[in-house]
Amino acid sequence: MPEFFSFINEVLWGSVMIYLLLGAGCWFTWHTGFIQFRYIRQFSRSLKGSF
Repeated sequence: MPEFFSFINEVLWGSVMIYLLLGAGCWFTWHTGFIQFRYIRQFSRSLKGSF
């Protein structure tokens, strides 16, 4: 039984997780209208002013 859970753990935290994270990132980027690219100058100005 521990071998089974070890196998599932290796599969999920391997390439499957990478594809899920990339897919989620692309989905959120698309559905928020690429906000992290449109407002990058404003983000950097806000961070620069906070230091």
